[in-house]
Amino acid sequence: MRTVTKAAACSVAIGAIAVVAAGCGTSTTSYNAPTVTNSAIQTNSQGQTITAPAAAAAQGGAAAGAAAAGCGKPTCDTTLALDTDPTQLAFVPTTLTAPAGKITINMKNDSAIQHSVAIKAPGDVAGAVVNQGQTSTTTATLKAGSYQYYCTVPGHAQAGMVGTLTVTG
Repeated sequence: MRTVTKAAACSVAIGAIAVVAAGCGTSTTSYNAPTVTNSAIQTNSQGQTITAPAAAAAQGGAAAGAAAAGCGKPTCDTTLALDTDPTQLAFVPTTLTAPAGKITINMKNDSAIQHSVAIKAPGDVAGAVVNQGQTSTTTATLKAGSYQYYCTVPGHAQAGMVGTLTVTG
């Protein structure tokens, strides 16, 4: 059994090296970067959030290597998925990570209460306030650092409907 485990680990490691060596590879997204979508935001078996680059790398593929190492371009275009907790004033997950560049957050409202999403940054542009089943979107071009995303509905951010967006250089 140990031999099978080592063989599987070696196979995964070699595949990961090949993906990282390939850089951004081919992509159908814009010139600036791969797009990290809903499938890249996951939780592990302990319920912890896996950041977009780590989740993409865990899934493999050309976009995974690019996401794990930034995008390899001067600026990146990244799209992140976000949900709302259906029973509390909270985002799921409460932490997101993306490479520096143009970052879009698409928040799906799973709650019966209206919500929106905004990134607290210069030029703060809030997404629309949406009903259950709809999506609020905000986009900002960000440098490396830590930013807060929040719900703009009065009282929601103060009640804890906030999260942290870590932008890597």
